[in-house]
Amino acid sequence: MKPQERVADLYLKQSSQITFKETSSWDFDSDSLVYVMEAYSKGESVGEFGATLHLVDQKNFDSYTCREEMRELVTQNPSLVNSDNKVYVAEVVNSRLDSDFRGKGGGVKGYLRLARYIFEKKTNRTPFLFIPNYCNKNSTTPEAIRVWQSLARKYPSKYQVVVINK
Repeated sequence: MKPQERVADLYLKQSSQITFKETSSWDFDSDSLVYVMEAYSKGESVGEFGATLHLVDQKNFDSYTCREEMRELVTQNPSLVNSDNKVYVAEVVNSRLDSDFRGKGGGVKGYLRLARYIFEKKTNRTPFLFIPNYCNKNSTTPEAIRVWQSLARKYPSKYQVVVINK
């Protein structure tokens, strides 16, 4: 096995050693329920990914920095809109992953587990917009932006705004 293959194999093993647990908490700052996907490796916490979920009237997209991307994706994906002209928007409000698991697919895996949990359990398989925190209030780290770019290659997207539809 070549040295680069051994390193790639090690990265894959570390990423695949992550297990997840679903939970939730209340965010008093935003007065919202946060759905959390806790990440563990060998029984130890190695990270967590949290998102709020709101049913947003399209008229209220103006309050988002990514409003144009959101509107374009809604136009391209009419299944996002319910009969009341509202769209589910899940905003990642926090994410953390220990440095040993970064750059190895652990972040993408955590975001996808969180998105699938929301899709299957919270929107009852209704497609939704999955957005980074910078689209609404705060900032998003360069490491998290790389995760969003990976998601954007796998799902319908406009920049870092992603449609979760499966």
